[in-house]
Amino acid sequence: MPRGGRYQRGDFRCDYRLDGRSILIVDDTYGEGATLDACISVLRESGAGDVYFLSLCKNMRGGIKRSNEVPPNVSEDEIPFDLS
Repeated sequence: MPRGGRYQRGDFRCDYRLDGRSILIVDDTYGEGATLDACISVLRESGAGDVYFLSLCKNMRGGIKRSNEVPPNVSEDEIPFDLS
């Protein structure tokens, strides 16, 4: 998943014609919104009507990046585990 980036066309797909149906996307966390934006685009292209989003929590610190870097707004003392 890109951090602060964009998905490429074709990374997501919908195999159904949605014909104006309302869609609810449910995810455990919401970060920078790249996944949500990509999903909404694909759903709209497939004919979705209203698209709603429900998240259990907002990732306030940006998460730990895949490269094991500490996000700029988090000190290494705040990370409860070893990044190596």
